[in-house]
Amino acid sequence: VLARPVVEVKALDAELVLDGMASEPMWEQATVLDGFTVFNPNTTGTKKFDARARVFVGAEALYFHVHVMLGEQARVYAPFAERDRLRGDEIQIHIDPFAEGRRGYGFRVNARGVLGDMLIDARGGQDSSWDSLFDAAAVIDEDGWRAEIEIPFRSLRFDPTKERWSSHIYVESWEYQQGISWAPIDRNERNWLTLAGHLDGMGGREPGRAVEVLPSVTVRSAESDDVPLPGCDLVAGIGSVGACGVEGTYGVGLKWGITPSLTLDGVFNPDYSQIEADANQLSVNNRFALYLPERRPFFLEGADIFGMKVPVRSSRALGRTVIPFYSRSVGRPDFAMKLTGQEGAVRLGVFFATDPEAPESMSDGF
Repeated sequence: VLARPVVEVKALDAELVLDGMASEPMWEQATVLDGFTVFNPNTTGTKKFDARARVFVGAEALYFHVHVMLGEQARVYAPFAERDRLRGDEIQIHIDPFAEGRRGYGFRVNARGVLGDMLIDARGGQDSSWDSLFDAAAVIDEDGWRAEIEIPFRSLRFDPTKERWSSHIYVESWEYQQGISWAPIDRNERNWLTLAGHLDGMGGREPGRAVEVLPSVTVRSAESDDVPLPGCDLVAGIGSVGACGVEGTYGVGLKWGITPSLTLDGVFNPDYSQIEADANQLSVNNRFALYLPERRPFFLEGADIFGMKVPVRSSRALGRTVIPFYSRSVGRPDFAMKLTGQEGAVRLGVFFATDPEAPESMSDGF
């Protein structure tokens, strides 16, 4: 069994300018994370570069600084890219606030400062649909590059009484085609969250009772020479109103952090027209139903809880697994509510929706 590094994270309340340089005095007092070992492409190769990290706890965020030491002759590959699609030399920080290896948060930055974030599950799956409020800055220097990373507590769900969190720090070099990790990696293990190093001294942090309101209004009007204009009588329904050929719809979404680890989401007549477009899929000669990855903000909170796989047995396929809850079967609900999170050792996921556009095989509610 590989030894997992354990450090005591210091609490330092000071002003910080996120510029990648780590020139503020508090960085000299921050906890040092070193002893990086090779994990990619395998764990037996010779380490061709090194890294050293520092970490401290601020009043509202967890801060990391990582110095990647490539050597004077090594090149840094740092292309510009869209968020979550970064390439080249990069740093990844994985956080498991419950230190249980069941769910984690991933934060990425490349040497150009392009950001990426994701949710991580116990099967090693990564969902980059999730977007957080973290920030980072990177700077390239004479022997490599550096990055400062700020992870606000309000982007995480955690138990404020828990003193120990788990964390991974991965560094990838394009020049050397190699990756190194702060916590040693056993590539025979599928769930690398269980191999993460320990950050002690994290208790007493409060993300606040975050409340987020997302109103939406959509107005539509259409005219045709073949169709006479409708009358100007006011017509109103649930989430809609219209008159004189103009139709308006309205809705609202609400997110409430009831506790640091428990979140309530609700939507009334939501407008999903402003989310990322789904990739086109062909259904011709397709033997299986189409499966679309979830992009809608309401469903992303606690998505890993509802995405569990359950083994089933049948005469045709022994050991087949199914996902009992598929959020894409909820089309355009009039109202939906969801409670997700963890209290102690219990993970909780409750979902209810009334959807007039749901498939006929689906009943209202779950």
